[in-house]
Amino acid sequence: MAILVKLAQDVTLPTIGAAHDALCAAFLAGQDVDLDVDGLETGDLGVVQLILAARVEAEANHRHLRLTAPANPVLISLLARTGLYPQTHADIDFWFHGVIPA
Repeated sequence: MAILVKLAQDVTLPTIGAAHDALCAAFLAGQDVDLDVDGLETGDLGVVQLILAARVEAEANHRHLRLTAPANPVLISLLARTGLYPQTHADIDFWFHGVIPA
């Protein structure tokens, strides 16, 4: 069973602490994590970095981190603007559930 972590509407550098704390708590519980990013309305590079770091942490600890739904338009825009737009099949599966948005 996975722990659900839901991101707030605003996850930027000044507000990212709550998301970080929630992800850390989920990983410390030794569970897989389902990350709900659907309500994200405002974000910056920090949220992308946090999600990427969480993926690395999950993999290093033999856990799964999944998005509950494909990246929403805000997250897609952030990925494109930061130059971190998914390129590998694993990235496409993670961010877009296997279907690259048009």
